[in-house]
Formats: sequence, structure tokens, C-alpha cells
Amino acid sequence: MLGKQRSEVLVVGAGPTGLYAALRLAERGIKVAVLDKHSRSGVHGYALALHPRSLRLLAADGITQALLGRGQKVGRVALWVDGNPAGSLDYSDLGGDYPFALVLPQSVLEGELEERLRQKQVEVHWNHRVDSLKAEGEETLSEITRLDQVASGYPVARMEWAAVDKLRARSQFVVAADGYHSLLRERLGLSYEQHGPVE
Repeated sequence: MLGKQRSEVLVVGAGPTGLYAALRLAERGIKVAVLDKHSRSGVHGYALALHPRSLRLLAADGITQALLGRGQKVGRVALWVDGNPAGSLDYSDLGGDYPFALVLPQSVLEGELEERLRQKQVEVHWNHRVDSLKAEGEETLSEITRLDQVASGYPVARMEWAAVDKLRARSQFVVAADGYHSLLRERLGLSYEQHGPVE
């Protein structure tokens, strides 16, 4: 839904948060477009821990049930500081249907979410970077660059990302789900308030 087509919501960032937001919107009949500057889901091999509240949210869409056999249930977490025990967290004390954290690769959750979006005819536009946002009346105009890998260098070729196309997308709302180092937030001049020293 890029180019001349309009979406009600443009979701920027196709990690777990962006994909889940897009899925919930699509389930409610909202026309949504999703884009991410990376080439595919799971571009980073992060481990992910889904805590009981997240598992309850995902269960409403049947996602938790699809993930349970693909991760490791963790019922208790011990905390250590400087080699000494500092406390523990026992998830069974929380009760409920999911008294544990589920640890699995982030790519597993993203793959499940992307498949469910495909079933709703929502495509994730990989290799698309938002360069600017501008309010036009009650809509937002997003300037987007489509990226592709090109070979450069001689005699040894190396692959680099290059801009291959410029697109525009109009939407009523934009969801910024492009992570801690958000390019979208940077473009809007927004920053996190720091509450302590950086570690």
C-alpha cells in the first residue's frame, strides 16, 4: 500500500511490536501498511523472553499456542550481583494460564506474526526506509526510500545498500515501531528522557 495507495495506518518497523500492532489493526478491518528498512524478519538473531502478560495478549489471537512447543518455559529466574545471590522471581507466584516466561528466538515470533499478516493480505515491505514525514491536512505524507544491495569494488566485489527508488505513502496515522535507535523518532526530533547514567 505504498505509492499512490492510501492506508489508514502506516507501521514503521517490522519487529515484534510493529508486526503485532499491524496484526491487531488488520483484524479490526483497518487498512494497514508495514515497512522496515531491513531485508527480512529475524535479521538479528536475538533471544526473546515472552512474559506472562505478553503470552496472555498473544493468546487472544492463538499465537501463544503456536509458540509453546517452539520455546523453553522458564518458571524461575535467579538474580546475582557480583557473584552473590540477590533475589529471585518465581513466575508460579503470579498464577494464571501462563505462570512462566517463554524463551525463544525473536525470529520465531516474527515469522508467526508475519504469516498471520499474510493471511490477512497484509504485505511487509522490506528494504523500505522512511526519510521524512509531513502533515498534510488530516493525513501524513511519508517520503520513503526503497533500498537494494548492489555490488561495488574491483577486483573483489562487496555488497552495499543503495537507494533504488523513492516512494510516497499517505496515511491517517503512523506507528513508530522501529526500535530504540528509531530513525522515525530522529526525523521527528523526538528523544527519550534519560533517567540515569548510560551503562
